[in-house]
Amino acid sequence: MDFMKRLIPKSHFQNRPSNADSIKARIRQAGTSKTNLPLLMRCQQAWENLSDFRKRRLRNFRYVFGDQWGDYVSDGHGNRVKERERIMKRTGGIALQNNHLIKIVNTLAGLYSKTSTMPVCFARQRNADRKSQMMTNALQTNWENNQMRDLLVSEMYEFICGGAAIVSEEWDSHDGIEDSYTFPVNPSYFFYESKGNDPRHWDDSLVGEIRDYTLGELAAALAQSNYDYRQLEEIYAPWLNQYALNSTQQTDHFKEESFDTPPTNNLCRTYHIWTLEHKERYRCVDIMDVKNPLYRIEVNQLPIVKQINQQRLEMGRAQGIPDDEIPLIEYHYIIDQFWHFQMLTPDGRVLTEYDTPFEHKSHPYVYKMHYLVNGDIVAFISVVIDQQRYINRLIMLHDLAINASVKGVKMIPKDCVPEGMSNREFAEQFIEIGDFIFYNPSKSGNRPEVITTNSTNIGTAEMLQLQLGFINDITSVSEAIQGKTPSGNTSAQRYAMETQNSTTSIASLITKFTTFENEIARKKMKTIHQYYQSPRNISLEHSSGYSEYQEYEPIEVQDIDFNVSIKESAESPVSRMMLNDLIKEMWMAGQISAEQMLTYSYYPGAEGLLQSMRSAQEQAEQGGNLQRLDPNQIQQATAGANADTVAQIQQALKS
Repeated sequence: MDFMKRLIPKSHFQNRPSNADSIKARIRQAGTSKTNLPLLMRCQQAWENLSDFRKRRLRNFRYVFGDQWGDYVSDGHGNRVKERERIMKRTGGIALQNNHLIKIVNTLAGLYSKTSTMPVCFARQRNADRKSQMMTNALQTNWENNQMRDLLVSEMYEFICGGAAIVSEEWDSHDGIEDSYTFPVNPSYFFYESKGNDPRHWDDSLVGEIRDYTLGELAAALAQSNYDYRQLEEIYAPWLNQYALNSTQQTDHFKEESFDTPPTNNLCRTYHIWTLEHKERYRCVDIMDVKNPLYRIEVNQLPIVKQINQQRLEMGRAQGIPDDEIPLIEYHYIIDQFWHFQMLTPDGRVLTEYDTPFEHKSHPYVYKMHYLVNGDIVAFISVVIDQQRYINRLIMLHDLAINASVKGVKMIPKDCVPEGMSNREFAEQFIEIGDFIFYNPSKSGNRPEVITTNSTNIGTAEMLQLQLGFINDITSVSEAIQGKTPSGNTSAQRYAMETQNSTTSIASLITKFTTFENEIARKKMKTIHQYYQSPRNISLEHSSGYSEYQEYEPIEVQDIDFNVSIKESAESPVSRMMLNDLIKEMWMAGQISAEQMLTYSYYPGAEGLLQSMRSAQEQAEQGGNLQRLDPNQIQQATAGANADTVAQIQQALKS
């Protein structure tokens, strides 16, 4: 302090409030905690930044699911019409299309569906295998109750076509059961704010979603008294009345969404917003706290820590412990970052807000983009939209050429049209196949003349095959990966190589989505670990016919830190085959019984055969007559199994 020659009175300093606490700074700037218009405007800007993504997404879905002539074009007179209308007006026919995109999407989604996977938990501590299995069973039970396979396949379609897969993992109640639930999020209602181009989204500072509720649904979520319900009625009365007068019913599902107007006139629009905030805190290290040695405290809690340290000093000195050996609580000043939630109305009113309650210390959203290039989202299917358009144009051109060659040109002298018959009526009868036209010949002797030409090969068929080849090359979805029968001149080795190479080309797509699946499992596991406060029964149903029952004990795992990974499930065909072989070897070696073999194997009809065995055993134990099993039943149960295995099963049943 030698550099200080004199002190400056505090009154001479400018009284500048600290912005270390971002929430307090926002409230101080707005003058109230009940509204947050700056945040709402920030969200709208983030939502508008994704407008190109939303347009491309809706266009991709139109093309994939059949509406490939819905783009708006000029009709030549300055009017914007759908391309389908322009074609029908110019040619007089329908707009033909040959949808190859849906085949590609179904193939890729099918490849993912075939890879049956399940989340598995691993404890970071040693000698915790039983606890890891308990957490794994709890997570997999929740996984099945959420019907995650069905949900993830739907998200895979969204990922391929739209370029974004988004879900929200929340602790909620469904059918009267509180649990961790995974909810899909409409990408057209989603927005985020990012600093850069991190594909993991670790640099995002704002994540949000537009949610629409009926007044009853919103009151059920927020109202805790009749006063709260009346307040919600008063808040949303202007919008509900306005929407009712304007009748804002939206029926086009491929139409660009609005930020502030719901699709129907009976909904209350809300904005669920998670922001990365910061505030002053202290990071504490207490080696005497075995369960939680690292923790953070608020600034106003520091005197309590100092008081505890003073008590430990006095106790240690009384025991003759040197000051440097006394285990004091170490504390360090930090600017702590945390996620904060706010629910806003369309006029910026704050309906509710709180810091993140989740153990994973983040927001509930899990989202993955494909590809994320310079902040721009490029869907997998969007790269072949132009090829699909060109294919449709070739088909139309080929159809027009055929029609022109078949129909020919009719040269009709005006005096050939019979009296009392209009030109249109005459033309309709003339082109009608197998029809007769009765008329009085003209005095000049002129008769209708038909000028026909031979169909000319303009190369449309060759160009069509070329474009189909381009689609396969770009997407790597070849005939081999589609499971088509190879041509006669294709060797088995080459066909297998083509299948492997195609799978390798789309491995990045599957890897990205697997990362998305793994992050869902991680947040779900953290939510289960946090909110399962009392013991509950968990059970896993296996397709082989048996169930695993176990009780989840939260006390046993409350201090365990788990990691999650996605592993191939035993329900996959390959895993079933491998398990059948293993069980067969163990049975032949006499290590397991025939009943155990049928319980844990995946032989067709094994469950029915097992029930018959148990029924026969019960009869034998009760002194009844032991009934022989129906040979037809045995044959049905072991259909598809190895002949030696069938013989051994029958021998075991006889004994």
